Amino acid sequence: MRALIVFIILCSTLSNFASTVNGVAKSYIGEPIKLIFYTDLFSQQPILVGESIVGNDGSFSFEHEVKETRLIAIKIKDYRSNFYVAPNSNYNVQLGEFDPLSAPPLSKDKYLPAKLIAQDDDKINNAMGLLNVSLDSFEQKHYKAFLNHKAKPAVQEFILVLTRNTLYKKNDFFRKYTDAVIGSLLYKAQYTFKEVYEKSLMIPVDYQNVGYRNLLTNFYNKWFNRYNITKESEQLKTAISTSNYSELSTFLATNDFLKNDTLREIIIIRELFRLAVNNNNIDPIAVDKILVTISTIAKTRENKQIARYYLERLRKLGIGAEAPNFILSNVEGETVKLKDFRGKYVYLDFWATWCKPCIKSMQVMKQIHPKYQDNVEFISINIDERKKRFDKHMEVFSYPWTVLYAGSNESIIDAYDIVVIPLYYLIDPNGKLIQSPAFSPGGGIEATFSRLFNSETKEEIKIWDWNFDPKNNDK
Repeated sequence: MRALIVFIILCSTLSNFASTVNGVAKSYIGEPIKLIFYTDLFSQQPILVGESIVGNDGSFSFEHEVKETRLIAIKIKDYRSNFYVAPNSNYNVQLGEFDPLSAPPLSKDKYLPAKLIAQDDDKINNAMGLLNVSLDSFEQKHYKAFLNHKAKPAVQEFILVLTRNTLYKKNDFFRKYTDAVIGSLLYKAQYTFKEVYEKSLMIPVDYQNVGYRNLLTNFYNKWFNRYNITKESEQLKTAISTSNYSELSTFLATNDFLKNDTLREIIIIRELFRLAVNNNNIDPIAVDKILVTISTIAKTRENKQIARYYLERLRKLGIGAEAPNFILSNVEGETVKLKDFRGKYVYLDFWATWCKPCIKSMQVMKQIHPKYQDNVEFISINIDERKKRFDKHMEVFSYPWTVLYAGSNESIIDAYDIVVIPLYYLIDPNGKLIQSPAFSPGGGIEATFSRLFNSETKEEIKIWDWNFDPKNNDK
């Protein structure tokens, strides 16, 4: 079920576009609460536009200028509620308590339950919620028809229902969202690319429309792969390998579905990133150069931001990149920084008490630690949301290396892309990543250490050889 639903706007000088959000979050009295805008819904980069503390009575309030209807978020800890706000409107929202069973511990989609008590005159959130519910119901009902490519008659009838909605003609934002939904239905029902494009994509790029973003993502999915079996394949590869953005853009502009300069830039950005990450035949350095160019000369401010976003993702945590610094507390409450360990290798381990493989691996680490502790600093970082669980665990278990507590520290979780644990990184004495992610204690890291610190020559390997097979020490 497509979740949209919930939130707001913040401080700025009053204007004709000023909107306010008042709310109650009684489960989070005294907690910091943030108001977030998104630069665009392709990169979904957050912009902090307001920050406050939930009052003793559970209340909070934000006011901000909103020039167009857009999706925003309210954040408490790493929980959030999304919802749409319109210019010059007042909202009243009740936030419930986050249910840990509603999302995995490391999920980025931890939604706070929310109820809108007051909203804009068009009740855009209610309308879009109802639209998405009816869309889900329609797709479930006609699942087999879609599967057998026989859904076109039903889709046409449903489109008539969607466009008869009074808000479709009255509210421009709702109409654009509905048109994008219609485009997605046409796409799923196997209409021609031309029909889908002309209905929903032959328009100015809409950066704040979830429906448009979803349609564009599906329509242009793995778009560059379409050239693999054509005579133009080498032309595309050459433009990429030589980092010639002008040639690449001109070449792609000959495609009927990439005539729009702004849209073409977005497709180039996303496809280059996909290839750099998933295709060993694509030079990531060449892709890096093209993204740098786009981030400088792109047609729109949003496209420059999207290019920078994917550029940062491509560079982040790569071999040779500097490991993100952190400042955390150890079991004794002392402050520890990653930079404190410069001059020594660091084996970084992210874990939680609820993660059984994590605990098992730490027992294996106990066997490895004595052999390499002179050359390697072992650091285990706990990400339990509740510190009491961490404290209780440390009362029972003893680890003879540095153990730190991060909790649900969002900056560290984002910096190290923690979506699954246990997770390991190996950092050289200069603070550079040489295995990212690194092998686990029972999965090859000892073979890595053996090569790094040859017992006879003490020779250190500066860059990790990924061709080395840890299961075959003689290779």
